[in-house]
Amino acid sequence: MAPASVPRAPPSASEMAASSAPRSIAVEPGWRSPSAPNTSRSRGPADDFFGSVGSRPEIYPIYWSPPQMQARQSERMASVQAFLNTQWTSQSDGVQWFDPARDSLYPDRIRRRPEGADSAGLGPHLDPGTLDLWMTQAYQRAFRRLFDGTVEQYDPWDAAHRTAGPQYEGTTMCSAFRTFQGWTALSDMDHDQGVLHTVPIPEAMGYLMLRPLLDDVADDDMCGVTVNQVFPASARWHPLLLEALSGIPDVRAGDSVWWHCDMIHSVAPVTSQRG
Repeated sequence: MAPASVPRAPPSASEMAASSAPRSIAVEPGWRSPSAPNTSRSRGPADDFFGSVGSRPEIYPIYWSPPQMQARQSERMASVQAFLNTQWTSQSDGVQWFDPARDSLYPDRIRRRPEGADSAGLGPHLDPGTLDLWMTQAYQRAFRRLFDGTVEQYDPWDAAHRTAGPQYEGTTMCSAFRTFQGWTALSDMDHDQGVLHTVPIPEAMGYLMLRPLLDDVADDDMCGVTVNQVFPASARWHPLLLEALSGIPDVRAGDSVWWHCDMIHSVAPVTSQRG
């Protein structure tokens, strides 16, 4: 188990974009249609979130359809997720914070944009939490290196206390600790067609957490972070980080793309989408 001060190599491009399902299966009509037979829908408050931010990237409140369950339970997907989990330090100080070999099913939605669609995308943000990251005891321990003067020893891959941190209630919160977030492509998509962009620097979380504490930020402002909203990354407060915002390469049906749970990410806008 590598100590926090030892830099670890990030996953390679092949590790971040892995084939989680055979293309021949991913392109089947039943995998891509939100109206596929036996599809179950359950709508909750969070399902209206994307409309509330002024962008409609065609997110369908579908969670338990047969194709989704097949993808989540596939051996390929399990192998990819188990490998990615090993990037984390999951045990320290005699505590196993999570089992990297065991992954729980996490239900999420389907995004489907038809050919020729226009979409405003989603602005740069991250999803690990909001004000709870500064204000709850467990997260203060998780980010202790940022607050105790040992910033150089901060390790974004250290899972200590991450599984114990509660999140404030809101439509954007997630009660599970997600080591990574991911997309699985159900169709071929070129890199310039409104795809995922990230700032591929997990260590940037240190800057994001300390930025509101600098003198140029008002006492009642956390650089736009507030409850019941995603954690924003903006040109006003984080211009240098946003210079690193980079799109993923072309993806083909069956590919999956994964990014560290603290990473800034966005969905690029697109006009008259192809594919």
